[in-house]
Amino acid sequence: SGGPEPVTPTLVGLLDFRPPLITPALIGANVLWYAVGIVLALRQGQTPSAALAAPLLTVVEQLGGMSADDLLRGEWGLFVTCMFVHLGFWHLAMNTVALGTTGPVAELLWGRWRALAVYLLAGVAASAAAMAFRPVGPGDVPVVVAGASGAIWGLMG
Repeated sequence: SGGPEPVTPTLVGLLDFRPPLITPALIGANVLWYAVGIVLALRQGQTPSAALAAPLLTVVEQLGGMSADDLLRGEWGLFVTCMFVHLGFWHLAMNTVALGTTGPVAELLWGRWRALAVYLLAGVAASAAAMAFRPVGPGDVPVVVAGASGAIWGLMG
């Protein structure tokens, strides 16, 4: 009649079909940081099998694991670093599998930078919740927060 038909957006037009970039980068950062932890544990006298199974608490703290005492000293950057610290090979492996399956879908649906923002914000929020609800364990032993589970659950949500 008088002009072109209006274009209605389709689902295909809303998705980001580029290959995932953020997910492999996050997986690489987690694996690299775990390798740094193994080197630190070996330098502190831990055996290779023990370093793979569960790094020393001193190593977890050096890598950026977060405790309530750290927050009382104002070490706010640990909210981010603790997302890249893992407490053993299986902890890293399970988080890597979960991120490897969830991350690309999040990047497809939201785009790379929004997926990264969700990952980081969810990780910080999960770490804050962990500290708020359980800063110390049995015997008043400080709990050390580490891992990417909260960030990955944020992507899943």
